[in-house]
Amino acid sequence: MYGYVGKLLFVDLTTGKIEEEKLNESLCRNYLGGYGFGVKKLYERLKPGIDPLGPENILGFITGALTGTGALITPRFMVVGKSPLTGGWGEANCGGFFGPELKKAGYDGIFVSGRADEPVYILIDHGKAEIRPAGSLWGKDTYETEDTLKEKYTGARVLAIGPAGEKCSLISAIITEKGNAAGRSGLGAVMGSKNLKALVARGDGEIPIYDKEALKAVRKKYLPVLKEDFASGLREYGTAGDLETLVEIGDTPVKNWSGVGVVDFPQAAKIGGKALKERQVKKAACYGCGISCGNFVRAQDKNGGEKLVRTVQYETLGAFGPMCLVDDLDAIVEANYICNSSGLDTISAGAVVAFAMECYENGLLTAKDTGGLELTWGNSEAMVKLMEMIAQREGIGTLLADGSKKAAEKIGGNAKDFAMQIGGQELPMHDQRLFPGLTAMYWTDATPGRHTQGTETWIPPGLETPPFDEKAQAGRGKAHKLLADIHHVMDCGGFCLFSYFALDINNIVESWNAVTGWNVELKDLLESGERISYLRHAFNLREGINFWEYDFPKRLIGIPPLPAGPTAGVTLDPEVLLGEYIEAMEWDEKTLYPSKNKLEQFGLNQVIQDLYPEI
Repeated sequence: MYGYVGKLLFVDLTTGKIEEEKLNESLCRNYLGGYGFGVKKLYERLKPGIDPLGPENILGFITGALTGTGALITPRFMVVGKSPLTGGWGEANCGGFFGPELKKAGYDGIFVSGRADEPVYILIDHGKAEIRPAGSLWGKDTYETEDTLKEKYTGARVLAIGPAGEKCSLISAIITEKGNAAGRSGLGAVMGSKNLKALVARGDGEIPIYDKEALKAVRKKYLPVLKEDFASGLREYGTAGDLETLVEIGDTPVKNWSGVGVVDFPQAAKIGGKALKERQVKKAACYGCGISCGNFVRAQDKNGGEKLVRTVQYETLGAFGPMCLVDDLDAIVEANYICNSSGLDTISAGAVVAFAMECYENGLLTAKDTGGLELTWGNSEAMVKLMEMIAQREGIGTLLADGSKKAAEKIGGNAKDFAMQIGGQELPMHDQRLFPGLTAMYWTDATPGRHTQGTETWIPPGLETPPFDEKAQAGRGKAHKLLADIHHVMDCGGFCLFSYFALDINNIVESWNAVTGWNVELKDLLESGERISYLRHAFNLREGINFWEYDFPKRLIGIPPLPAGPTAGVTLDPEVLLGEYIEAMEWDEKTLYPSKNKLEQFGLNQVIQDLYPEI
């Protein structure tokens, strides 16, 4: 096989047993890689109802089919497992260098089960895997952990949790390169529950390519696009470059989704891309990326000096800025650093702070509860202190470290109205009241409330979609299905989201064929994407999850509607936006069970037995 190195690694931390499994072409063609491999293996091996933080859960780290091959913008890998945050399928997408290094070290993916008696890390060194003691690393932040392990293993790449993951915060993340995060689904907590501090990968193996000259030709064909406006803006400012515009047009949520950008946060430029660029010290690109949207910036340390930290990307900037009405860039940079070093998902962390501020405003939290912190809107000093408490599970941080949904349940009253989450996961910084197509993405995907899935809101160049009216809520179902399936292909291939935005859709197919030699068309890859979608959905159904039953704040759908701004008066109809997608997927409109015909078409016989045991 080409593109893959041909092996998966299975590590049982309870017994210390390490086994290899060879890939077969059927698995690769049907499930592609990334979370495609992940959901196939976990559906087969996990029993429904297990504790996500128990030793039975399996945590997978899996590269994409094209990760590290030299195809344009393919550095990504996936972390998968049962999510302690949502109770269902969990995954998190991450860039940097770890994915390509894992392939060079000899494996397409690693699956970790059990629980070690003491802290450990897993070393994958030139095709050899070992479980090593990590007692001296436990308690260290991700910066220290990465520096220590890189010093010990020259040339290695490190993926680690910080104190938040060690303490099983349900919004904890897994960090590499001091700021590339596998952030969503709370999988840092799963890693911590296993006493697994880090993974270290080092290798110089060659990833086999079917036709190197053809791959060079594909790169040459599409590389010039990365010099055009979209990519050049990312290169200069990072994803933060669009903040001011997105606040103005109503895309960035403001004041915990209750405010209006042009009214409540007109000072967005104070914390935007240009302001960040003034602090920039050096670039920080992912493996083989022609865009390079990351960088390091100057920040103040506690002793009055300077430290070098990863820049603030758009989602983080939106969460700690407009969501909390904070316009102090120093504070936002520090909050971002706390998340990266302690290992927290910045989207959930910022949303939890905004939740706490609204609870404080409404008397549901008092200064007695917060340890004297005045959690008023825009209080940047209190925001930073609260983030330190969340990272360490201290004081009020203990309550908030497991996300806004669980915090609201404990606070009681109408606190749930201020928890901007769906299915337990805090929403990203894009407003479905402006872009109705986000509604189905946030609700129906197996990992709810994520912005890195497919939607007809974002259509890659060169793709023809079923027609729909961009201003209407109805008529989107078929287009949404197509874009969701394409996104599964892209994710499981290891492509970055920005390749999807910048490059013609044919880049995916041409790159895939050059690397693997499969000679497929887009429709063939889409079939695999749809199969992956069905199995992720079935994982949740087997756990008893029906997204119609999600309890969520009604302001997310415009009840009541905003009084001003670009989305003034907008109210969404989930029955239309979700219902048409359900119909396109051939799911039952109430139970959400897929049709037996579809399950048979995709060879999902185990799912048929689980959902239709009478057969």
